Amino acid sequence: MCFFGKYSYGLYVYHGVVAYSLQEQRVLDALAARIGSSLVAMGVLALLGTALSVLVAVLSYELFEKHFLRLKTRFTADERRGHADTSSALSPNA
Repeated sequence: MCFFGKYSYGLYVYHGVVAYSLQEQRVLDALAARIGSSLVAMGVLALLGTALSVLVAVLSYELFEKHFLRLKTRFTADERRGHADTSSALSPNA
């Protein structure tokens, strides 16, 4: 579950793109023709789409998103509290 928790946003974003791409390329038709069974081809396509979506989500996180998440350390809670203290000192209710 921790694995999918880390990459869930990427899965959410990219699964539609992967599904659309597989549909536009008519992968199901090619698999059904090669395998000989539409039902088995749908199962294979579901596994292929899932694997491809997970791969893209992991690559996106590791190559792009992780670096932006490191920026959180530059904006710590102490800095935010410092700004909140100065604004509260200026408020007429203080």
